[in-house]
Amino acid sequence: RLTASDMMRPPAHVLKETDSIQQAIAKLTTSRSEELPVLDKDGDLRGVFGLNELLKFTLPEHLLWMEDLSPIDRFQPFADLLKSASDTKVADLMREEYLTVPQNLPAIQLAKLFIVNSVRQMIITDEAGKLAGIVELKDFCGKLFWD
Repeated sequence: RLTASDMMRPPAHVLKETDSIQQAIAKLTTSRSEELPVLDKDGDLRGVFGLNELLKFTLPEHLLWMEDLSPIDRFQPFADLLKSASDTKVADLMREEYLTVPQNLPAIQLAKLFIVNSVRQMIITDEAGKLAGIVELKDFCGKLFWD
């Protein structure tokens, strides 16, 4: 029987709580992942940081309150906000709510969790609750349908 351990890949890239947003951008770019696990100094899982958190960081907050953004005819990268990316830490913006599953969870249960929770990745933990790996939806489907 297939388990989460069979479907996961080792975490090639992780972030530390103390990493700057600039460092996080570099790691996200290198990893080609939508989000990365965030670990504290002891290696314990603290959260996740991804493209959604990065977009929230760069989008002026007042735009989130506006219902209709069609009057904004020019959407350009917010370079001024990104200038502070070296001062802002991952811990300030990371998401502390994320889905973790144990290594021995059956793959069929993973499929259900992907559907029910509408997530694109799950963090796999070992018996001690430490980061063991990651299962991305695209890789999961690849192993089920094409391997």
